[in-house]
Amino acid sequence: MEIVDGLRANTSRGTTRRVLSLLTQRPLGRVLDVPAGAGALSQLLRSSGLRVIAVELVTRDFGASGVPLVSADLDHALPFPDESFDCVGSVDGIEHLENPYLAVREFARVLRPGGKLVLSTPTSARSARGVATW
Repeated sequence: MEIVDGLRANTSRGTTRRVLSLLTQRPLGRVLDVPAGAGALSQLLRSSGLRVIAVELVTRDFGASGVPLVSADLDHALPFPDESFDCVGSVDGIEHLENPYLAVREFARVLRPGGKLVLSTPTSARSARGVATW
């Protein structure tokens, strides 16, 4: 676990900032942070001038100020229209899902054409964390 701008990030050191750097490599508009946890990535994205919407199943620990938060279960359809985000960031959450394939399909559905998905997931304790971008 790391602390980023005063918010707990349930990931290893450096992962949240690495995902942020991948998400902000090009001009973006609307970004979905899912699952958002306490809101560390959401806060960094908002501080970078992006329009962020956060999604989290358990919302009580969310602390990113000024970021809209939607409560949703990633094992079901996301409550957004098709092609409504320029980017989706997902830090260390997909491994907790009963149906990660549905989540990835939903990420693709809500992304605009040419949009970007940055997804991280823990790997074995002896290797680096996996961060992928599409």
